[in-house]
Amino acid sequence: MKKQLKNIVLLILIIFLLFPIVKLTANSVDNEFYISHIQSDKYPLTEVFFSLSNSKLSGLLNDKQLRLEEDGKTIQKFELHPPRVSRKPTSTVLVIDRSLSMKDSLSKAKESVSFYINQLTNFDQLSIISFSDKVEFLIKDKNNNPTFTSNYSLANKSVNSLNASGDTVLYDALYEGITLSNTSKLKDKAVIVLTDADPMVEMSKRNENDCIKLSQQFNIPVYCIGLGEGINAPPLINIAKKTGGEYFYAPTASQLKELYSKLSKIITKEDQFHIIGTVFTIQNSNHLLYDDFIPEAKKGISTYISKKANNDPISIIGMNNKEVNFSIDKSFLQNTLSSLPIVSNENIFDSLYTSIQLSKNLPASRRSIILLVCNSSQKDQSNRSKRSCINEAIKYNIPIYIIARGGSELEKKFVNIAKNTGGEYFAIHDSNLIPVVLNSLLDSFNQEYRITYDSLVKPTFFSSFISLPHRLKLSTNIDGETLTANKSFRLFFPNQKSPILLLLILLSFLCLIIFGIILIAVGVSKRKKVEVVKCPNCGSLLKPLDVSCPVCGYKTVKVSEGEETILTDDTVPIQQEEEKTVIVGRKKSLAWICIIDGENKGKVFDLKDDEPTSIGRNTSNDIVINDESVTEVHCKIFKNNNSYFIRDIASLNGTFLNNKRIENEELHDGDFIKIGETKFIFIQIRDECLWR
Repeated sequence: MKKQLKNIVLLILIIFLLFPIVKLTANSVDNEFYISHIQSDKYPLTEVFFSLSNSKLSGLLNDKQLRLEEDGKTIQKFELHPPRVSRKPTSTVLVIDRSLSMKDSLSKAKESVSFYINQLTNFDQLSIISFSDKVEFLIKDKNNNPTFTSNYSLANKSVNSLNASGDTVLYDALYEGITLSNTSKLKDKAVIVLTDADPMVEMSKRNENDCIKLSQQFNIPVYCIGLGEGINAPPLINIAKKTGGEYFYAPTASQLKELYSKLSKIITKEDQFHIIGTVFTIQNSNHLLYDDFIPEAKKGISTYISKKANNDPISIIGMNNKEVNFSIDKSFLQNTLSSLPIVSNENIFDSLYTSIQLSKNLPASRRSIILLVCNSSQKDQSNRSKRSCINEAIKYNIPIYIIARGGSELEKKFVNIAKNTGGEYFAIHDSNLIPVVLNSLLDSFNQEYRITYDSLVKPTFFSSFISLPHRLKLSTNIDGETLTANKSFRLFFPNQKSPILLLLILLSFLCLIIFGIILIAVGVSKRKKVEVVKCPNCGSLLKPLDVSCPVCGYKTVKVSEGEETILTDDTVPIQQEEEKTVIVGRKKSLAWICIIDGENKGKVFDLKDDEPTSIGRNTSNDIVINDESVTEVHCKIFKNNNSYFIRDIASLNGTFLNNKRIENEELHDGDFIKIGETKFIFIQIRDECLWR
């Protein structure tokens, strides 16, 4: 038994180690053909990102192998862009002038060269040569021989160590740079030379033609940067032109960074591929100081930054809910990451909403948010809700990828956010896996194909108010096998103006309907059902039109209020005499109230003319109501001139006139008074000719 239990525990442990990451995704990434993302905020331009992992496919897909349909209609014209991983790695030799004439410009020059270095990816290669009156190789192997490196930290350190001194041997340095470039095993090679000297007076053993011939022999382009007003440009222009490179002129050192940025895009051919914009939102709360989550999250983001393409913008924000400008500068991003402050608040959804607002402005085709959250130990304090984040992300087609500790209190919300925005949710059990997940995400982004086309969907009147889902279908045929991918998306038509006139008409019509419903509701509430009342004397049932009890002859008075018939306990029949109503058999009183609901139903109370009539639970009142919800002296009815008024005497549960709580109001014939559970009707006779 113990042995079996041991085996079970061992099996569970193995499973746990083999599956440390639980991934819940909106995309069927396990499929070999799927649409990962659709970007449509540049309507009518629509961008479709999809992946294909098929062993039968040799080389890259072409547009003839694809069929694209939007809402069942075939898209006849679209453009297919290859994955970013199809970009070939490059080998670059940087040749830098550090002669004495560069003394004032060298600082800016080193900064610009470092910028170029930081734009390279880890599969690119780099070597650096500096020169003054002699040539110096800055990157060497263990045997002290010139070599290439992908260790860009080392490369930057070498550049920063340069000092200005000596004369100029430009052509010797350039010749050595071309020779070194040829030793690289990579196919795509380039040499970039920076100088401020006049090549006509420099001291090289080699000359302009030597450099051109060697470059043409090895088929290596040379890009020349001339710095300052004293530069003799024609030889540099000639070298660049005849070697397949390009010449750039910088009047001052402050322009060098921009030129190196252009060179980076030219050499790496980044302009041919889509740009990926990423906003990292990290939970940097102080209760995680002794957790390994924050260090591992920063490690993963740092690797992501180092591997990103040159022109990919990135932004990093924490739980301080402050917007941080995005940048393509890897050094700036690494510094931002390392200096991310620890905060005390915990407002995950507020920070996520801020990330969405920032992400929608990223100059990129593929925009996404990556939220890194540990298992929170305190309640989230966000003002924004999960739903507001989802709605905003859907509006701008921004997928949200969430990496969180499994078992978080907010796990269900995270899964819902990822699913509805087209992202993925990763539940991890070990913080060491964060860099692995981030690396896999970047790889998946880089492996995506991109299709661009003009949407066939046309805006309508209703599209100004609501965005309906549209269906995209992508299919391909590879060696007789048909693969299909489907995905829905929404169009919000950002440039469409709302039809103001039609909108006003619609709102007016809606207001009329609401007003009519209110009138009908008020009319129905005032209509009362005809009640069947018992005789106060013998208890026999009376018909609504009875003026006396058919059993004992007890007479009644009929008082009409709308469709309601009330029978009192006095003998006052109503007779019609021409157009006058004559009340017979009642003592002369100008006003009275009658109980129509509650204890002593049907009882009539005359109201005093000279003093107030008090109502309450105490037996000293003129009208006593035996009800615990009624105050000792609840209210009083008094006469002023020819009108009667009712006044609440600070009662606990209030006095109600026609279903409204009042303090002091005038009474009118037919008004309903409610005190506790007892309901009265007020009757007032103003014409004394009615009496006889």
